[in-house]
Amino acid sequence: MMESFTIDQPKQIVAFYREHGYVVVRDLLRKEQLDAMKQEVHAIAAAEAKRLGLDKQPPQQSRGFDEYIVELMQHDPAYRSRLYKVFLHLHSVYALSHSEELKKVMSVLGLQCPNFRNLTVRMDIPGEEKFLQPFHQDIREVRALNCINFWTTLHDVDIESGGLQFFPGSHKLGPLVPERTNESGYQIFSEETLRQVRQKCPEAVCALKEGSVLAFSPMLLHGSNINKTQFMRWTLNIRFDDAIGMEYLQNDENPFDKYDVQNKTVFTRPSW
Repeated sequence: MMESFTIDQPKQIVAFYREHGYVVVRDLLRKEQLDAMKQEVHAIAAAEAKRLGLDKQPPQQSRGFDEYIVELMQHDPAYRSRLYKVFLHLHSVYALSHSEELKKVMSVLGLQCPNFRNLTVRMDIPGEEKFLQPFHQDIREVRALNCINFWTTLHDVDIESGGLQFFPGSHKLGPLVPERTNESGYQIFSEETLRQVRQKCPEAVCALKEGSVLAFSPMLLHGSNINKTQFMRWTLNIRFDDAIGMEYLQNDENPFDKYDVQNKTVFTRPSW
């Protein structure tokens, strides 16, 4: 089990984060915050399964709150994209991402004026590899070096269900320019670069209990893992920059754009 801390251990949180580039804050989110999202997901899935006639057959394996989600996701690619966008903009998702609990962690880690930058909801179907992201930094579209990513889940996540993989301490390498963009539009590093990183920073996988939160530096090299269980994996990724001392405000052009090697004329990002 990964070392973790509670929000009332600020000195330990800061020291661990600075050394390793990440920290797990356990028991941070309240049960009712997570239940609110589960209830909204359940209501939408039930209504859509009935509308599409998918409820005439027993659902595939589920966690209770997400019955028929796999069937809905596999119904049609265009529909899957629309469904994702609906889940992304749920009231419960925004409430959680802007919660006082996350704000406390940001305050402890030195974000003076959090500037909301990005939010994604991952719904990983068992065994699906199509949308897995290789090792990368979250440098694309960043506006400040003083920034934090949050990774949390609606249920316990372990290695089997596809916990986030990363290189502890790799944040100390600073921003790296990716070698290329792959066929899925993800910016990636060469095997030689990753080999050198592994020599300095042994790889780890984050196992996270429901209600806990992984806070990590966007400079931490990380990637997604395949879900090997029979159940959907639900995770949320939330990013904040610090508006105080923001490099983006100090320059005519965003100084971090040079780390974005996206060839927009050739590749397009997945729409969901």
